[in-house]
Amino acid sequence: MDRDWKGSLQAECQLQSLQKQLLDLQTQLGTMNRDLGPDERLYFDRLDQDDWPEARRALRDATTRLARYIKEMDSGETVYAGKKRWFDKNLRTYVVPRITFDGIDSAHHEFENYRSTMQDLVTRMQAA
Repeated sequence: MDRDWKGSLQAECQLQSLQKQLLDLQTQLGTMNRDLGPDERLYFDRLDQDDWPEARRALRDATTRLARYIKEMDSGETVYAGKKRWFDKNLRTYVVPRITFDGIDSAHHEFENYRSTMQDLVTRMQAA
């Protein structure tokens, strides 16, 4: 359980870093989605001007998908928000001093599920 908890904490740190990266990327995509400037209109040929709305549409789609990933990350972290105290309390009270308790199997299962959920979330966010 201790190993699962440490793995969960490490995944949470990775998620914080990934969230910052995804938010920065979302800002960059929003900045790139803009109208052509006067100089650009003057020097772009007709094909470039015709392709620009398609490029903007792709940027909007990417921004929307990225927002969906960020929302998934936020909701994935908050699912266990109330349970983290329970994890920490059980870890300090029973696991570290190696004291057996009723429900140790279900607690072990909860620790494994939490670690697995956090690692899956990290994997999905890295793929984003």
